Amino acid sequence: MILEQVEIFEFKSIKHIKLPINDIMCLVGKNESGKTNIIEAISFLNIFEKKFNMKQTLKTSKRYRNGYPMVSGLFSLKKSEIDYLTDYSYSSVLLEIAKENNSVTFEGIEYLELKRWGNSLNDIELKILNAEKTIIFSPIEVLDDSKQKNEFLEKFFFEFFPSIDFFSDEEFVIEPASSDELLGKDRKFKSFRRLLKVGGINDLSLLNSDIGEVTEITTDAETVLTSIFNKFYLQDNSIKILLRQASGKWNVLIQDSTKKTYALTERSPGFQYFFAFIFNKHFLNGNSNKNSIYLLDEPGKSLHPRGSKDLLRAFKEVSDKSQIVYTTHNAFLAIRDNLDSLLLVTKNNKDGTCINMKPYRNKYEVLRKELGILLNDSFILSDINLLVEGPTEKFALHHYFNESNHNDLEWLNIINCESVNEIKPTIKYLNNLNLKGIVLVDSDKAGKRLIDNAKFKELTKNKKQWQVMQLNDIFTSKAVERTFEDLFSTRFYVKAYNKFYNSNNDVFDFKESFEPLDETLKFDSPIVNAVQVHLKEFCDSSLNKVAVVRNYFELVDTEKGKKVMNANIDKLSSLIESTAKKLIS
Repeated sequence: MILEQVEIFEFKSIKHIKLPINDIMCLVGKNESGKTNIIEAISFLNIFEKKFNMKQTLKTSKRYRNGYPMVSGLFSLKKSEIDYLTDYSYSSVLLEIAKENNSVTFEGIEYLELKRWGNSLNDIELKILNAEKTIIFSPIEVLDDSKQKNEFLEKFFFEFFPSIDFFSDEEFVIEPASSDELLGKDRKFKSFRRLLKVGGINDLSLLNSDIGEVTEITTDAETVLTSIFNKFYLQDNSIKILLRQASGKWNVLIQDSTKKTYALTERSPGFQYFFAFIFNKHFLNGNSNKNSIYLLDEPGKSLHPRGSKDLLRAFKEVSDKSQIVYTTHNAFLAIRDNLDSLLLVTKNNKDGTCINMKPYRNKYEVLRKELGILLNDSFILSDINLLVEGPTEKFALHHYFNESNHNDLEWLNIINCESVNEIKPTIKYLNNLNLKGIVLVDSDKAGKRLIDNAKFKELTKNKKQWQVMQLNDIFTSKAVERTFEDLFSTRFYVKAYNKFYNSNNDVFDFKESFEPLDETLKFDSPIVNAVQVHLKEFCDSSLNKVAVVRNYFELVDTEKGKKVMNANIDKLSSLIESTAKKLIS
């Protein structure tokens, strides 16, 4: 089960928000804006571990002191999960009752929706939905017998429902502990227990064995733990992890290239967080077939920028099997290669906590203002910059550089100029800093006007400082009008467009139910024109290009022929790489 969407009502500073959830979600914003409230509210989808209290209800709500907040989660189901839900084990009673009453058909199941507004099993609602998010049936309502209902729910949440865990900094601490403390149940030592089990010491009572047995199991564990940690921590591959007992306490020790040994607790708070996260995630991902959802409040806030990069890489690894939603003030932990997963959280007196779904607009201006970051104050600009027209190019190229054979371009700073009209002032600014760059524009009328503009030619005349590229530079037919989206496989781009708007049918204010665009049609370029015309039949919103491209990569990554479908993007990346090397030399 994958969490697709969360809806929160009257929780602390939140009046009402609806939030789509991706594999990784990063929430940024000022202190007291409500970032932590959002991820804490999501954690209440875990009905057996988390209990509401009256103080969590929004104080301006009529329900304050009289009722609890409400949290709703929409989960997508895999075929094996649907089969399990409808045909296997605990659902047999449900099936018999439903079939006898002719009350339900099990065709077209795609989603499960959970709503919760209290602390008992009577305060939840479970709905099974089809692709259009129409309710097919409610398992709880079908079961009248309370015993059957309780058995159904307990087994459902134990075997089927994702593991949802909220972590603060304090919970990612590995302190020295005695064998008795490790054998106990104090949550303070949970991370230490998990670390030992990841190392292969599943029976912690073995730590009380004779010295020979203890030495053997701890030595084996040290080898395993060191290998896992060095896979993620790239700043220093000389690190070795040791387990030693002193004064009745087990300690985690770190040995580096100096051959000196330090207690883990002597390392920086940022290092300790990274260390504990790696082994917690390895434990959770390795001990269950269920999806895990990590809710992290201010992870690694003391990390060095390089350490932040390593932590983001670890997040990406985790998101292949699980989901992560986290809050941060650290600009280096803000997601760069998945723009619709970076959300700005704000708060005002009228609406409470709000979410800006597109903080990347206007060169992240609103985001920078909220975080107090001004470009003029920053020395963090690359020697060579790639200027692109909009967020779609920035997202797609950054994603591709990190996922393809063009990893050498990871250092290239991609600047979203927001529109072709903003490219000239951006060049002027970079010229004042004596920085170099590549300008990439669409092969359309606006792009041609820019390239023919006398002022633009003057700004980019130094070929050792600036190189100008058009999309058509990689195509044989130069006369065809193309925009960035024409680099993609047309069929899969339309498929991605259909997938995004189908899955968000209830989010957009459609005039009528969304009908997919025929993927088999032949389209002229620019493809975005045809897609936008189709979208206008259902709503007046402009095309969410970034979201469609994100869905495109998700679809293509599952295909065997993804190299063929990404061939034009690869050609462009190769051209950018060779052009960048000219500027370096």
